[in-house]
Amino acid sequence: ESVMVTLYGNYLVVGNILAVMTTTAEEGGGFIEGTLHALPWGIPVLLAWCGALFTQKKSFKAKYDILGFILFSLFSCIFLAFQLFVVWQGNITTRFYVEQNVLARPPYNFCFQSTNAFEQIRNRNYIKESETMSFGASRPDYEVKESYVLFIGESLRYANLSLGKYERSTTPLLESLNNVTLFSNYYSTANLTMYSVPQILTRATADNFVLNYKEKSIFKPFKECGFKTFVVCAGNLLCSEKYLSDGCDSLYVLKDGEDDKIAGIVDSLSNVYPKTFFIVQGKGNHGPYVNFTKEQDKYHPNPVSDNVSWNNHSAMVNAYDNTVLFTDFVAYSIIKAIDKQN
Repeated sequence: ESVMVTLYGNYLVVGNILAVMTTTAEEGGGFIEGTLHALPWGIPVLLAWCGALFTQKKSFKAKYDILGFILFSLFSCIFLAFQLFVVWQGNITTRFYVEQNVLARPPYNFCFQSTNAFEQIRNRNYIKESETMSFGASRPDYEVKESYVLFIGESLRYANLSLGKYERSTTPLLESLNNVTLFSNYYSTANLTMYSVPQILTRATADNFVLNYKEKSIFKPFKECGFKTFVVCAGNLLCSEKYLSDGCDSLYVLKDGEDDKIAGIVDSLSNVYPKTFFIVQGKGNHGPYVNFTKEQDKYHPNPVSDNVSWNNHSAMVNAYDNTVLFTDFVAYSIIKAIDKQN
């Protein structure tokens, strides 16, 4: 809670709780390493609160407690009615207001969001039911070689792409191709990988996220149409949440920072099979921003190559932009691997 408020100006949400419970050790470690400096600020407050509880003595009688409870309930109802019908003029429901403006804030939010988190965990029971589901997909059998790659740009920020008019040349290789389409008016469905990636790979939406568990991901209809299906991942959600890839023909798990091996895997498999479909999620641009080689170590100073702190904002941006250069190389290499197979 102290990390969320100190660093992000927001209260604890269900995604934070689930991330702690379900994320990979590397991702969790990266979050802790980058946020430890926010924790000491909360320690004096916690100690003072515990001390106040310890020294508090009960001095009121039960009848005053009951009276206080009645007055608190009365004023709460008056305040709620004022907010709903005067401030919001009846444009939102009571449930929405109570959940978002009362329960989702301290001191209730931890219990409230923990309940929501366990509800999502219970939804995972649907995964077993999805084993027998089918999309019933079919298509004509084209007598040509086909390869499709869904390459997820992990934590890739549009504002840092020179394809998107960023002042630095961070995507020179992709820009050298004449058949690249840039979707510039697209927004992520969520700001956490554990929510956004399932909505990329399945028919789940923010309003109906349970479909993420009830149905198979996008590889399934390809498999029903006779394609060989492959998932390639490196220390991220597809590696930890294997239900998203369960049932594909092969799962390739790479070591952290081995994104440059992806193109070789795509090349070799698409050379063997006439119909292939790949889901790829590498380390990409996920923090800490160390995922680049000497060839992409262009922007300095950065904490990876120079004696600079990660708390230096411009140095951190330099490191991030180097990871974008590496992603540009990986994506370009995958495209060239597909082109080579004609």
